[in-house]
Amino acid sequence: MDVEFDPLLKDGCTLVCDRYLASSLVLQRLDGVPEPFVLALNRHVLLPDLAVILTADPESIAARIAKRGKRHRFHDDPNGPAREVELYREAAQTLMALGVEVLVLDTTDATPTDVAKRIADAVAPPRGSVDSPNRPVDPTVST
Repeated sequence: MDVEFDPLLKDGCTLVCDRYLASSLVLQRLDGVPEPFVLALNRHVLLPDLAVILTADPESIAARIAKRGKRHRFHDDPNGPAREVELYREAAQTLMALGVEVLVLDTTDATPTDVAKRIADAVAPPRGSVDSPNRPVDPTVST
């Protein structure tokens, strides 16, 4: 962890990171790296308060890739979307076993606005504020 994050976290700031342990657990494993080795490499990583994993059915993912174009070498594998969905499911289980709150959102039929709202509802309110009555009681893995 970069030292400059420490004061921010101590001040109660919310930090958002788009790639972290969950993506390492998937991308490294797509390259054949065993999960225990990935976890060992990341043993000093600060665990998130909430991990959000966006997924969809493999056919929808493949259609989205075809529409926007390939962005990395993992898109060359026709079985890639199904494998990524499975590995993210496993990553969610691993993170939960480590004590991380995990929210898995199936974006197959969800709009970006719906996804953003679900994420915002799952984020803990800032310290010292009154909890929103609309906040989910238990935002855990849903598949």
